[in-house]
Formats: sequence, structure tokens, C-alpha cells
Amino acid sequence: MADESFLLVSLDEEKSKQLAQVLSNDTARKILDIMSKKEMMTETEIAEKLKIPLSTVHYNMALLVKSDLVKDEHYKYSEKGKKIIHYSLSNKYVVIAPKKSAGMASRLKEFLPVVFIMGVASLAVQFLSSQNNPAPAALKTEMLAAEADMAAAAIQSGPNYALWFLAGSIMALLVYFVWTRIALKTK
Repeated sequence: MADESFLLVSLDEEKSKQLAQVLSNDTARKILDIMSKKEMMTETEIAEKLKIPLSTVHYNMALLVKSDLVKDEHYKYSEKGKKIIHYSLSNKYVVIAPKKSAGMASRLKEFLPVVFIMGVASLAVQFLSSQNNPAPAALKTEMLAAEADMAAAAIQSGPNYALWFLAGSIMALLVYFVWTRIALKTK
């Protein structure tokens, strides 16, 4: 799975508290600043650059990894066989939302019953409009045969009310969807 470029955190989650704690920590912010200048760093390199104890760096790196601001995916072994972790920045935008926001797919699922009702209604309109068309045989009795054929063709090629109803319903649904998106952005 590809890395997501956003870290979405709700104010209701425990993770937002952890993230606030990490970002309010001066040492963690200094570590992030140092790491932004080099692609990968070890805890020892960070401790030497900042001139702080290795235990302080280790504690803060654990917090940064837990909050998804730093990745610890790469490692090497020292000459003595000890595992040395190389840290890198996650390069994610942190987005803090007041509430959990529903994704686009779940929002569209809310509209599925409405789309189904629109389809059934357009079928009903199609059925009712076909019942109201006069039969070509009744026209033939009043007009000549040639005129009756032309009139029947004109009646059958008239507007498809069901199609227009369905198109109007979809347009109304789209306008509503766009309107709610705009209203949510302005709040």
C-alpha cells in the first residue's frame, strides 16, 4: 500500500493528544528540524548534532514514531552486531479535524436509496406516459392512412418523459451534493 500523504487526526481521538504533546515538546521540534536537513539519521547522530543525551533522543524518537511523524523502517547492524535504526521523516501533512469526517464512498452510500427511488420513479413515469398515447388504430379512423402513420410516428417520437425525469433527478442530486460540500467548507 502506498504511503498516504496526510495524517488525519480527529480532536476526539487519543492520537490528537499524543500529537499535541509531541509538537509542544521543544526537543521533539528540534529533532524534526535537524531531520529535515538530512534524509536519514541515527539517534547517535541526532544526539551529537543537538548536544543532548542519547536517552533524551531515544525517548523523543519513540514519541515521534508513535505519532507517525517519523519512520523507523531502515536499519543496519554495527560491527558488534547491534541493530542501529536509521530514522527518516514521514513527509505527511497533519490535518486536525473537529470530528471524524466521512469519506467520499460512505457519503455516496447515503444517496444509493435516493438513486434507486429515482430509477423506480422514472420507470413509473415511462409506463404511465406509454399508457396515455393514443393507439394508431384510433388515429387511422379519423385521418387518412398516410396521415395516421405520420401522426403515430410523431407521437411515438415525442419527448421521453421518463428520461427527462431521471435526468432532472440526477441533476437535483448533484446540486444538493455540491451545495453540501460548499456548506461544509464554509463552516
